[in-house]
Amino acid sequence: MWRYVTSQFLHASFLHIAMNMLGLFMLGRQVEREMGSKRFLTFYLSCGVIAGITYVLAGKMLGPDVLGVGDPLIGASGGVFAVLLACAVKFPQMRLLLMFIFPVQI
Repeated sequence: MWRYVTSQFLHASFLHIAMNMLGLFMLGRQVEREMGSKRFLTFYLSCGVIAGITYVLAGKMLGPDVLGVGDPLIGASGGVFAVLLACAVKFPQMRLLLMFIFPVQI
């Protein structure tokens, strides 16, 4: 079970970790203020674990060629996408800069 937690702290490249942390920085602060620090950490790590388990199960059901299951399970993207979804639910009128130029509603 620990591999699903620890895989969230591994990344394939500097760009991979930079984009994940940028998303977490931009969206996570608002969600953390709303939930509280302990609850946010539990939410973030739990969603990362669920994303990892879903990746493995989907790969087994769909076959290794569909999802690239041969690729290692690394990164915090599952947790970051969960934070994005939580932010969209709690703050639907929030504006983000898409590609740092175009403001769009979340």
